[in-house]
Amino acid sequence: MVKKVIIIFIVAAILRFWAISSLPSSLSMDEIAVGYDSYSILKTGRDQHGEFLPLSFKSVGDYKAPVAFYLTVPSLLLFGENELGVRFPAAFLGTLPAVAFFFLLSEVSIGKKGAFFGALWLAINPWHVYLSRTSFDGIIALFFLIFGIYLFLKAIRSNAHLLVPSALFLSLSVWSYHVERLFVPLLTVFLLLYFRPKKLLIPGLVVLFFAIPFVYQAFWSQGIFDRIGDLWVGRDPGTSWINQYLNYFDFNLWFAKGLNLTPPNYPDSGFLYYIDFPLFLIGAYALFKGLPAGAGKNKFLKFLTLFWFLAGPLPASLTRGGINPGRILVWLPFFGFVIASSYDFLFEKLKNKFVIGVYLIFLIWNVGYFWDMYKYNFPKYYADLWHYGYKEAAQYACANRARYEKIIITDKYGIEWPSVKTIPYLYILFYCKWDPATYLTDKNLYNIEFRQPQWRIDSKEKNWLLIGSRWDFPASAYEPKPAFYFVETTTR
Repeated sequence: MVKKVIIIFIVAAILRFWAISSLPSSLSMDEIAVGYDSYSILKTGRDQHGEFLPLSFKSVGDYKAPVAFYLTVPSLLLFGENELGVRFPAAFLGTLPAVAFFFLLSEVSIGKKGAFFGALWLAINPWHVYLSRTSFDGIIALFFLIFGIYLFLKAIRSNAHLLVPSALFLSLSVWSYHVERLFVPLLTVFLLLYFRPKKLLIPGLVVLFFAIPFVYQAFWSQGIFDRIGDLWVGRDPGTSWINQYLNYFDFNLWFAKGLNLTPPNYPDSGFLYYIDFPLFLIGAYALFKGLPAGAGKNKFLKFLTLFWFLAGPLPASLTRGGINPGRILVWLPFFGFVIASSYDFLFEKLKNKFVIGVYLIFLIWNVGYFWDMYKYNFPKYYADLWHYGYKEAAQYACANRARYEKIIITDKYGIEWPSVKTIPYLYILFYCKWDPATYLTDKNLYNIEFRQPQWRIDSKEKNWLLIGSRWDFPASAYEPKPAFYFVETTTR
């Protein structure tokens, strides 16, 4: 078993840590906010807004759950204020779910080979790999969720003392991402109704301990109300919850277009690989017909899979906007249960090495296809959405601020149109290693302003540096298409 765990961990780690500082191409708005707020917590115990050890972080247009921020604090201390420091917690805890899933599959009576290959499937899953390489709090929540369920099942079947750590991990999942705040209570009710455990006093106290501040926030925190009000599906006229819910049951989304790595009508990647399609069909048939050895012996896996199938999309369906692969990530274990059941069935029924060889060839092609999409096409089309160029703009502005009377850095840009509204001041704070204690008392950042350059007015100033997108300057500057232009006004 140890060898299998090591193999799963290594495969997952390679896909999540290789070139993590440059893929994605830049720290996004959310990532830079996590980075600087965590740095501020490290240095002062307060976030950028002066809140002492907050349980809800005011971020870019919303409020974030706290776990990712506090995990990033030691990461920055260890690796420094850079991309690795910000992304390490999600990448590391994005590596562990594959290992946790291996133990969970074994606990729900999937056979040894099925559990091993089911865990490897999660380790190379494009959906999970894509999100694990960013500072995404949903990845952290999913690890706590999977491991919490595993501990719960072990507690029910062999060691009741594990109910306490199970409650702890499930509570941490709730405090890691907003989606789990709805999903985990539903899952808990399902588990309690199915198993009806008796020794719940101490685990209940653990849950209560973590729930008290959550309940307080739910009823008295303006941040929670603002977040719900901003995302509630009812805000979009003509959009019904049921339509939003059913949109997630789309095979094209699952296998072809779910990750949105390219523009509409371009080749893309789905939540799963193309080669997973026949496996999914086989696994669904085998699971619900009870054909795998494990599933036939344990009806719990069938009920758990069915619950996850129906409840997984529920939190995301309550939010407005298009399909968001992050908000629906909690659904991933459902697909994992089905695929693992397929492996379990095939290893029991199929001994043809030729078929296995063909499968491996197509699997390798699928992984290569996803990686090509992710490494080359994704930055080509969506580098602006990841705010590529702001790091370099911030570093240049800080290093050369003494040369100019004033520096203007645009807060709105884009490759094809000025569609991206961003927060450039955070890139200055983070990459220039601005002292958080100083920023709490003085919000002025050198001689730098953050707004779109007004060419007709600003170009007449003496010795200014205008850092803007091609939309901020005369038409003669429209080609080629760099992220930014650095334009000096008349010098003395």
